[in-house]
Amino acid sequence: MSAGALSLLVGYALVMRPIVVALLGAGAVFAALALSGTDVFLLSGLTVRPLADAVAERRFAAGLNVGSMLGLLILGAGSFRLLAAKSPRGIYAGGITAMLFTLWAVVAWLHAGFDPAITKELIRNLSIIVLALVALNAPDRRMIERIPAVVVLSVIPPALVALYQLAAGIGFEGSRRVYGTLSHPNTAGALFAVGALVALWIYLENGRRKRYLAAGVLFTFALLATQSVGALGEVVVSVFVFAFLAYRRTPKIAVLTAVGIAILVVFATSSLGRERVKELQSTRSFSAAIDPRTFPTNSLEWRYGHWALEFRQWKQKPILGWGLGATLSFHMPDGFVAHSDPLRLLVETGIVGFVVFGCALFLLLSRLKLIAAADPRAGSFAAASMAIMAGLLVNSLANDVSEQTAVMYVVAAVVGAALAGAPRTPAAAPR
Repeated sequence: MSAGALSLLVGYALVMRPIVVALLGAGAVFAALALSGTDVFLLSGLTVRPLADAVAERRFAAGLNVGSMLGLLILGAGSFRLLAAKSPRGIYAGGITAMLFTLWAVVAWLHAGFDPAITKELIRNLSIIVLALVALNAPDRRMIERIPAVVVLSVIPPALVALYQLAAGIGFEGSRRVYGTLSHPNTAGALFAVGALVALWIYLENGRRKRYLAAGVLFTFALLATQSVGALGEVVVSVFVFAFLAYRRTPKIAVLTAVGIAILVVFATSSLGRERVKELQSTRSFSAAIDPRTFPTNSLEWRYGHWALEFRQWKQKPILGWGLGATLSFHMPDGFVAHSDPLRLLVETGIVGFVVFGCALFLLLSRLKLIAAADPRAGSFAAASMAIMAGLLVNSLANDVSEQTAVMYVVAAVVGAALAGAPRTPAAAPR
């Protein structure tokens, strides 16, 4: 009887509209994610999002897109998992952060009405928070230690596709820059930089497993093939900061420093790297670059001019800004995003949001530093997480890293796992 009822339901759905089939499929995926283990949940989300990144902006329903639908699935299934937990950690901090995003979404709605782009941005940020909380609330130590391996696995498919594009001569918009399964080479480069450092941490801390060293090499070559200068700076800074935080009193600091220098040398001496360096050599002064009577000579000069336009937008609403997602929808000079996360934060949230979110970042880094000092095993991964965040901050100076969902999903899982490395209860005071 149950099989017959299910057959009738599926038959009815097929005869009716495709949207019914999509909803049934989404329901099945939601149930699978909500009831799966933490590693399966994270692997599903972290793998599917990079694979769908190139089509994420395609319209789906109610003004939303494919990326928003994936975000809703992760948000719903992750929230269900957290509600089912007895005493989930990080709920207050996550809830406050979610309310802040919602507050600035309201600010945006007041300025632009119920623009679907604002809703999509709110869904995206809330799903990032939920992913971090799911990783933070992994049920046991063994599960926490599997999360870095999940991150590495999720980055392998787009990296392999990137190397295929390099070999086949398939570049982004006719260029030689590869992008894997991502929407842009800069996004791919940022993702590969995070994956490379996580793979390096596993190799150094888990008996020098050669397969993770191979994965790190794969990610590094894929990153170099993207020709993303921001991602190159990200991975080099991450390696140097990781070496200082985790191994400054050991010989490994020399090895990691040599790795960072080697990446710079390979990029500068390769044909792909020389092209990018030659392009940037035409950069003029900032004042000349923002002169509306001249044309930009490269992407950095174009950024200078665009940042000047964005800064004018901020001066119109300096206190609370224009609201969440403004630089992705109704305040896009010449139709382009901000290309700078600090400037984007300033335009969207004003001075108030810049200070509030800056303090939140400082508190997060302080917490990771305490973990790094308390437990050698958890501390090395906390140091790796801090190094990843330092690299992303460097990359974000001239790129919209916070808008790159696939990258932020991976970082959320990494940071959540690092925070989970802290003891659940304080250690007993010595007698």
